[in-house]
Amino acid sequence: MNVVIPILLCFIPLVAFFVCLKLLMPCFKIFKGLIACLLGLFSVIPIAAFQFLLDAQHLFTASSLITVLVQSIILNGLIEEAIKM
Repeated sequence: MNVVIPILLCFIPLVAFFVCLKLLMPCFKIFKGLIACLLGLFSVIPIAAFQFLLDAQHLFTASSLITVLVQSIILNGLIEEAIKM
């Protein structure tokens, strides 16, 4: 229950955006918008999986703010740039 509510809260802006598009643009197709969102998620899921797996290896000891920043820049930056190649 503690995980479900924050995940649902993340989708409120998406639903609001779809409602605004449907009201402002009568030619907007909700099905095509959902397909576009799913295709966007498919590009993000591998990146999140790699970040989760590498973070579980504890390559860095995050004891201070500087080490946390360096760890996030190295892990996230390298993974995202490597996937773009």
